[in-house]
Amino acid sequence: MEYIALGPDHCTFTFKKQTVGDFPGYYHYHRGLEFYYVHQGKGHVVLNQRIYELQPGKLFIYRPYQLHKLHVDTDEAEPYTRSIILFEPAVFELYVKPYPKLHQLFMSLWKEEQELQVYELNPFHDMLIPVMDHYAQRLRDTKDGEKAPVFALLLLQLLETIHPLWKQGTTLSKLRPRTLKHSETIMEWVEERYAEEIGLEWIASKLHLSKHHVSRLFRKETGSSITEYIANRRIRQACSLLGSTSLSIQTIGQRVGLHNTSYFCQLFRSMTGVSPQRFRKEIDPWHDLGSKG
Repeated sequence: MEYIALGPDHCTFTFKKQTVGDFPGYYHYHRGLEFYYVHQGKGHVVLNQRIYELQPGKLFIYRPYQLHKLHVDTDEAEPYTRSIILFEPAVFELYVKPYPKLHQLFMSLWKEEQELQVYELNPFHDMLIPVMDHYAQRLRDTKDGEKAPVFALLLLQLLETIHPLWKQGTTLSKLRPRTLKHSETIMEWVEERYAEEIGLEWIASKLHLSKHHVSRLFRKETGSSITEYIANRRIRQACSLLGSTSLSIQTIGQRVGLHNTSYFCQLFRSMTGVSPQRFRKEIDPWHDLGSKG
């Protein structure tokens, strides 16, 4: 879980953030809806049990609490440059609602589990960058607590750009059907069975490959180990359950495949920086009061 302060306006916009040295790829997820635009760089993105090529002109959309990871190759000759737009969708729906076609797109991107999340915006690059630059400057010049209406204008512009692509289904995931990589098959199995006993030996037997070969293959294609991926998937689900149910910590641990409560709490803290109890309190400060009443 990555904690990103959205401030009193419930939004943040980072324009053309650049990395020249090593880019630490790691699985993460956060509360807000994120629009992630790539200006420069190459690598790949692990998202929704798929691996997408990371290239300039691509827009990735990450739903709240959705597990994703970026692996980027950087050097001085070709730095990694991206713009990050992150916001609380429940707050900004109000600004989008007066525009029916954009509201339909907005709700689909926010709520639909199977919605398309990778868009090729290269044809719109020359128009899009001045718009983003303009709103980055406006937001810098606007006081905290007064930025939401300005941010909403940027959001509406982005939705207007995406809408014809979304409507026509012209995304790379639709344009280029392909055979799944072994790692994508493994991630689909994890998605189906993360609450059960699932380990390297079972996966290797299903693929009819050696454990060593499976481990090496998964790390090469995703940049992480299978164990790390399973742990992240379980903790992401735990975050969702903590925020949306009143189940006990012990029950949530069991529901995500971690039956030892002490180990579940230890793993949760190591991956999010807070205990499950603290996480729940920050998501819903009234939870303890409501459970007593």
